[in-house]
Amino acid sequence: MENLCVNGPLSGNVPETFPIVETTWESFKQMFPGSKIITTATGFSRPYGSYPYGDYKTNNNRLLFPVNNNDTRLPGKVRVLGLVEGTKSKAYILTAFSSNTSIINDSLNGVQIVLVGNNSRNFAAAFKRKATDGTMLTFQPVSGNEPAVMIGSDGTNYDLFGFGLDGPRKGQQLESLDQSYIAYWFAWGAFHPGTEVFGN
Repeated sequence: MENLCVNGPLSGNVPETFPIVETTWESFKQMFPGSKIITTATGFSRPYGSYPYGDYKTNNNRLLFPVNNNDTRLPGKVRVLGLVEGTKSKAYILTAFSSNTSIINDSLNGVQIVLVGNNSRNFAAAFKRKATDGTMLTFQPVSGNEPAVMIGSDGTNYDLFGFGLDGPRKGQQLESLDQSYIAYWFAWGAFHPGTEVFGN
């Protein structure tokens, strides 16, 4: 996946991207209790509280569009955290994280990275381990100290967006990778042929 604009006056340009976190509303409220949600009063009559696609989440044979690069190493509807750094990509199955918040230290394209995730609470995120001053940090998971999800070897607690909440790096943010988002395996494999799979 080249991450290029393909139409219009910006065709061929690389768009600016922003890190995102996908999780359940329940988990997000626990971490950020003051959060607000966009209203469901949109002017349209829609069952916003119901999933509209039936068994789409679990039926590996049901897709909404054809896939050219069908990578069968994993079932199509397995959810992965996909990462891109430079010319390399890697996928991490969400079940690689335990039902408690856990940490994976790894590297991608020569860059030392940390992943924090929780399978039961449905979140995962990844960051570069090198701080802005060049210090290479190590991390441990944090539970019961919301919104902190991990603590660095510098004594700083970090949230799911990589923001330092306290300690020597309070207010600083860990650097994100070039791309990082959760996707179904069939989609990640199609956009990133030959991607590495963590643990395989």
